[in-house]
Amino acid sequence: MQSNPFSLEFKEVPKARAVAAALASILGCDYYDSVCLRSKTAEQVVEAQGKVFVLPDPTKFNLDILLQWTPTIDGVQLSMQPLDALVAGKFNKVRPSCHIFFLNAR
Repeated sequence: MQSNPFSLEFKEVPKARAVAAALASILGCDYYDSVCLRSKTAEQVVEAQGKVFVLPDPTKFNLDILLQWTPTIDGVQLSMQPLDALVAGKFNKVRPSCHIFFLNAR
């Protein structure tokens, strides 16, 4: 698993759809209108993303702000939360022939 700090939970389908619908609405598109969505510039999409997620209620424990766009637990590609899969031993157990380290640096 890469780019998931603290093994934060991925979104379930209803929440992921709500986020996508909110983004589409901010862009002035219908949720299913791919022609409209694809007509938007990268700048418009980035600006709209900033409006979809607002800082959570500081009185509640909410880590969504740390990982706003996540894979979706859809029951097909991902059947369970990554941390749950790890605890249950439901992951590919492979032993690499060598250790490879990747660094994201310039």
